[in-house]
Amino acid sequence: MIQTFDQFLIATRRTHTPEAYAALFAPILRELQERERDILAYLSQIAEVPAGKEAGSWTDAISARARWKRG
Repeated sequence: MIQTFDQFLIATRRTHTPEAYAALFAPILRELQERERDILAYLSQIAEVPAGKEAGSWTDAISARARWKRG
């Protein structure tokens, strides 16, 4: 999917002016950046495993996600 999206972006750059390209993809870029921040925040919560617990269990991941969602 990423390769297809990259090809799409390259083709779009060839057919649009720089201004039109920026206007077209600014919302998409913001959405991608927001999702990246959310993913990094979520992963940093999972990385915080309490002492004595095994890292990487599904229950730990689910608990970390629930804590993250509550904010």
